[in-house]
This record gives sequence, C-alpha cells and structure tokens, in this order.
Amino acid sequence: MSHYLLVFLLLGTLLHAKTVGGIAVLVQNEPITLFEIQEMMQRDRLSLKQSVQKLIRQKLEAIEIKERRISVNTDEVLREIQTMAQQNGMNVTQFYMVMQNARGVSERELKEKVKESLLNKKLYSAIAYAKISQPSRHEIEEYYKLHQEQFARPESFQVILYRSQSPQQLQQQVTNPMFYSPQIHTEEMTLNYSKIDPALANLLHHTKVNSFTQIVPDPKGGYMAFFVKEKSQVQLHDVDAYANEVSAAILEDKRKQVLNDYFARLRLNADIQTLRLPE
Repeated sequence: MSHYLLVFLLLGTLLHAKTVGGIAVLVQNEPITLFEIQEMMQRDRLSLKQSVQKLIRQKLEAIEIKERRISVNTDEVLREIQTMAQQNGMNVTQFYMVMQNARGVSERELKEKVKESLLNKKLYSAIAYAKISQPSRHEIEEYYKLHQEQFARPESFQVILYRSQSPQQLQQQVTNPMFYSPQIHTEEMTLNYSKIDPALANLLHHTKVNSFTQIVPDPKGGYMAFFVKEKSQVQLHDVDAYANEVSAAILEDKRKQVLNDYFARLRLNADIQTLRLPE
C-alpha cells in the first residue's frame, strides 16, 4: 500500500470518527447531531428531552415525505409567499424587506421555510384528511363552552403608533423602547376592534400588553409598528357568532390527534438509536 493511500485512508477514518462523534441519535440511519439538539434547546427554550423528541418527530416526517414522494415546486412556494404578503397588506418585495429587517430572515431562508411548511401540509393532508369528520352542532356547542376564552375579543385597544420610512430604525425602536429618532413619528390612539381592518385587529389581539407588534407596511407609505398599552374588557357572544372559528379549531385539534397517533405508531416501529446526548 502506497504512503499516499495510507494517509488518505487514515484521514478518512479520522473524519468519519469526528462525524460519528457529533451524532446524538440515529433515526432510520438518519442522523440528529449534538449541535441540532443544543441549537433547538437554546432557540426554542426547550429541555433536552423535549428537543430530542421534537427532532425525532421532524426526522420521521422528513423520512415519510421522502417515502411518499411528496414534493413542492418553485411556483407553489412563490404563490404561498404572495398570499402571506397579501394577508399582511404588502406586496412581495415589501414582505421580503420586512422579514429581512424585522425578523432577520433572508429571501432564501424564507423560501426554504415556506417550502418546508408546504411539504408538511401535504404530508399531513395525506395522512389525516380522510380520517377527520366535520364537527356536529353538539360538538361545536360543547367545545365553545369549554374554550370560551379562546374566542373572546377585546372591545378596543389603547396603542402607541410608531411610523417611519426606515424599517431598520423601527426595528431599533422595537428592540429598545428607550431609543429615540426624530425620523420616527408617534401617536397615541384608541382602536375599536370591530371598526379596524380584520388583519390589524388580529395582529393587535395576539400581541401581549406592553409589547410591540411586528413591523408592517404603513398604508400612508413607509412602515409602522404598534405598542399595545391596554386591551379593554373582552366580549363574548352566542356560539353562533363563532361557529366557523369553533369548527375550524375542532378540526385542527382532531387533525393534530390523528397525526400524533400516526407518528407515535411510526416511532414504535422505527429503528431509533441514541448514541450520546449533550451533558
């Protein structure tokens, strides 16, 4: 055996050992690395056990997508991004800019995330669609009684509106409330839930008190963000006012249960080996 071949083989062995040393879990021979686990623990603030469980589920989903030959093309990704932009009152260019400046997500990263989301939707539909029945009137009434707080809506919002031509400056404001710039204009106002744009109402409703919303395009030009100071007394109505929302929530819960059961069974039969875990 030549000297060069021996060096090459030794180098390959060392590299292989280094790679294996970084693998924490094997799922059907697909690796989950120590780095992936530690990254998820920090990013999602999960425990070691929760992170490992979540990554195993993701790996099983990826394997299932591959085996079912589920795919997503570029046009589907672009259409989904266009829909997301429209739902937020933006064109696609504005949406890319806001995601980059406010979330630190590049156009390429956004497309990758959207593609992953669409792949999972197709997988979930293939697994769960035929097994889920529409909720009955009785189910809707019972669900609403048990989850009324989920459908309660504030009557109004006390907010401070921040406007600027610069999304970067607005992001500094959102990150540091003590930040000041003469290019950022502020205005205190009260917004009635039933009288404002539904997308804005939903954005404010899901923003915690004493917190900023995400940065969104300003209809008057530039960008804006809202600081939610207070939410008024919540309103509750008869179940008929929420029938569609309640029905959608029930279907979502059923879908999740079907999927959880499916992947629990899949995991029982999967070859999963734990090699080492972070200390």
